[in-house]
Amino acid sequence: MTDGKTLAGIDTVLFDLDHTLIAYRRTSGELLAASFEACDLDPLFPVEAYYECFDELRDQHDSIESLRADCFERLAAERGHDPSLGREVAAAYTAMRDQTNVAFVPGAQTVLDRLYGQVDLGVVTNGTGEAQRAKIDAVDLDQWIDATVFAGEEVPAKPEAAPFERALTRLGSTPGSAVHVGDSLSSDVAGANAAGLHSVWLADGDEPGPETSTAPTHRIESMPELLALLGVE
Repeated sequence: MTDGKTLAGIDTVLFDLDHTLIAYRRTSGELLAASFEACDLDPLFPVEAYYECFDELRDQHDSIESLRADCFERLAAERGHDPSLGREVAAAYTAMRDQTNVAFVPGAQTVLDRLYGQVDLGVVTNGTGEAQRAKIDAVDLDQWIDATVFAGEEVPAKPEAAPFERALTRLGSTPGSAVHVGDSLSSDVAGANAAGLHSVWLADGDEPGPETSTAPTHRIESMPELLALLGVE
C-alpha cells in the first residue's frame, strides 16, 4: 500500500528498467540450474546466495556481467570449490541469458498507458546499452518513453546523481518536479535522493536491511499504486 500521501506538481516520471518496468520470463534460479548443467557441475551454491551476494556487491561494479562473475567466484570459493569454476558458470549464465525474453511486470504497461501524454516519461537504467536496448526493444518501450539514459556507460552508474541529471536535461525538467521509481534502495532511491528528485521505492513486499539508512520519499508495493500517488485516476 502507498503511504497515503500524494505528489503534486510532478511533470516528469523516471523509471528504473529491470524489476521495475520489465523482468525476465526465465527466472534466475532456472537459469542458474541450467548453467551448472551446461558446465557439467553439481550446484555449487543456491540462487538465494547469489541474490545476497548481488545486493552486497552491486555498488562495486558498473556492469551486471562483472558483478555476476565476482559473485559466482566468491560463492564457489566460500564453499570450498575452485573459484575458476564460479567464473565458468558465470560465463555460461551470461551466454544463455536471452535479453529479449522479457515481459512487463504486473501493472507496468497500464501505468505507462495512463501516464503517457500527461507527464514526460524517462528510463534511467544501469547496465550495458546493448543489453538494455535489447530489452527495451523487445517490449517496444520507446512508444511511451521520451528519454533513456544508460547509466554506467554514457554517465556514471546509479547511485550517482549524474544519470538522473542527464535524463532531466534531456526532458527539460527540474528535480523538484520529477520523481524516480525503482526497486533498489541502494541505487534507485539513493541516486534519486542525491539528485534532488522525489524517490519512490517499489518495495514489492521487501523491507530495508538492518544497516540500510537510505529512505525513499514514498513507498509502493506494486506499480499500479503509483497512479494513486500521482493523483492520476
